[in-house]
Amino acid sequence: MKNNRGRIHSSLYSFIPKKINNRIVIKIYDLLRKLQRLRKNDYNHFSANLRAFERHLPHIRKSHGYINDQHNYTDMYYGKVTVSYSGCGVIAVYNILNCFGTEREMNLAYLIKEFETDGMVLSGRGGTSPLAAYDYFLRHGYNVRFTADINEVQNITADAYIATIYNNKDDISRNIHSIAIVRNENGRFIALNCDCNGTIPEEYESIHELLCHIKNKNAKMICILGID
Repeated sequence: MKNNRGRIHSSLYSFIPKKINNRIVIKIYDLLRKLQRLRKNDYNHFSANLRAFERHLPHIRKSHGYINDQHNYTDMYYGKVTVSYSGCGVIAVYNILNCFGTEREMNLAYLIKEFETDGMVLSGRGGTSPLAAYDYFLRHGYNVRFTADINEVQNITADAYIATIYNNKDDISRNIHSIAIVRNENGRFIALNCDCNGTIPEEYESIHELLCHIKNKNAKMICILGID
């Protein structure tokens, strides 16, 4: 009986990653984003987030301005949950902005506030809609390309990318994750905040190679944005 129950659970957990088209997943995410936008989103933690972010800045500066340790952000909030729990989408946007450079040092608290207004899903429990990041970069004057087909990734040439992935292609319970992908000083691609624990990212020759090898080859791409 236990083995049968285990097989049933395994089949249920793998159904969405294996059977549901990526574009349907993205549409559902964006529908939830729009429903969230209709609600009053006043979480009253902006000031606390500003103070908490100051404590993270020394580590961020040591990491060339990137956030690569999401699990340490238990002191900042996104909707009703911590950034540690579901802030990967906003962190990915932050890392892309750092890649492009800005005239002043960015503050994650401001990005959180903006995405809480438009982009957050299920009061933060579901993270951020990938299309919210797409819209954000368009609003701020960037060129953005999108695909939900890994076979089209090689056709998207950009300065940086945001990929949304299943952490495990066989188990939806392992959740969905968004990562920034940039080139390092050697011109090779790295995925920032991939494991959320501050580990040094592995280098890859191409975006396609990276997407096929991250998470010990267990991940599966849902969509990718090319940004420049």
